[in-house]
Amino acid sequence: MSPERLISLRGVTVDLPVQETRARSLRKAALGIAVGGVLMRSRNDQVTVRALTQINLDAHNGDRIALVGSNGAGKSTLLRVLAGIYPPTSGTITTSGTISAVFDSSLGLDMNLSGYDNIAVACRYRGIDRATMESLRPSIIEFSGLGGFIHLPMRTYSLGMMARLAFAVTTSMTPDILVMDEWLATGDAAFMEQAQSRLHELVDEARILILATHSMSLVKTLCNKVAVLDHGRIAYFGPIEDLPPGVYPPLA
Repeated sequence: MSPERLISLRGVTVDLPVQETRARSLRKAALGIAVGGVLMRSRNDQVTVRALTQINLDAHNGDRIALVGSNGAGKSTLLRVLAGIYPPTSGTITTSGTISAVFDSSLGLDMNLSGYDNIAVACRYRGIDRATMESLRPSIIEFSGLGGFIHLPMRTYSLGMMARLAFAVTTSMTPDILVMDEWLATGDAAFMEQAQSRLHELVDEARILILATHSMSLVKTLCNKVAVLDHGRIAYFGPIEDLPPGVYPPLA
């Protein structure tokens, strides 16, 4: 019996607008965008970047997929499509099961609220219902190691304290599909050891891992498939051992 398919992308194309940019400043805009994007101009003179073009990809239970390619190739955009942050301009995406994205973990946090209240905000942002949030909150606070600081406004936190709380929330539940942009390393040495241990647990327990990375050691250690992105298109997708010679990146 073939493994259950949990992700299916068909003809997914993503155009991202470059805000406040007209033809006069097109050259300036081009310098500020990802190098892999394709610049376009619409009839109303709005500049857009075609970040992904006609992406077809299936992921099945048990897949550990590395997204690789040069900077600007479309890896992060594809992750954000999978996480539901970017809707496709055209094409379809079908997913089955819960999805957790371990990137931009501070999204949705309110600097004027306490860390305690921000747990509810962050959980709601990630689609976690109130009852589940209440059951998770004690373990989130314990894992963050913030102690009494949890009741202070987040504007009083250091960047490391914010990162610890955000990471504790983001990784508080094991998803069916785990989406990661690079392997996370945050906080002081003691917390990094905790974080690394939790990430490995999530990877082991998730049904699918999709990891965008430049680290070939991670690709070979964690993944069984690789998708090579080139200027927003998939140049290769399949088992790592079948990667044709000369296709970026070298995995030997």
